[in-house]
Formats: sequence, structure tokens, C-alpha cells
Amino acid sequence: MAMYDCAAALNEGAVAIHSYTGEVPGRDRPRIQAPLCAFKTKDGYVALMIPTEEMWARFCKAIGREDLTRHPQLSSGPLRAKNYEALLQPSWMNGWLRKPTTKLPISFSSTECR
Repeated sequence: MAMYDCAAALNEGAVAIHSYTGEVPGRDRPRIQAPLCAFKTKDGYVALMIPTEEMWARFCKAIGREDLTRHPQLSSGPLRAKNYEALLQPSWMNGWLRKPTTKLPISFSSTECR
């Protein structure tokens, strides 16, 4: 595979975001779907990609925040991206992301969250 092919594949998401929103995407927050980022924990990072509402519900249960599934401004991936900085990020920063990576819910690596 040519280097150009790899570079083009890595830019696919950025091109879609720019085409959809007109924004130049960065690494600071999800733009179209959330959660879809690497998030800093106390001692490292955890990467999340939660593309469906079913997975969102299982994720919220795994982190003990099932209340997030009932929030009208977090009811879809695009709404979670839109309200990321105001609603989603604060609820995470003050909770499970402050834990060491090794202390995150074990079900992240089990079939429960797949």
C-alpha cells in the first residue's frame, strides 16, 4: 500500500467533518459524533468511539451514569457532539475520567460493551 493511500485514509474523517460543518477539525473535541476521541484519564488515555444509541446506553451503565441516557440534549451522537463542552465534558471530568486508567470499569474490555 502506498504512503499516499494511508495518508488519504487518515484524512477521511477530517474531510467529512469539514464538508459537513465547515470547521477545520482539531483534536480538542468531537465534532459530529460523541463520544469519539481519546480522553485523558488520571494516568493515561482511554479512546472511545460510541456510534450507536445502544452502545451509548451500555457505556453509561458501565460508568454508573445511566442518567445521561435520559438527558434530552444527549439523546443522539450529533446532539452529544453539539453539547459536548457544556454538558458531556463537565460530567465526565468530574467523574470517571479522574480515575487511573487501570481503575476504569472492567466491562470496557468485555463483550458487555461490544
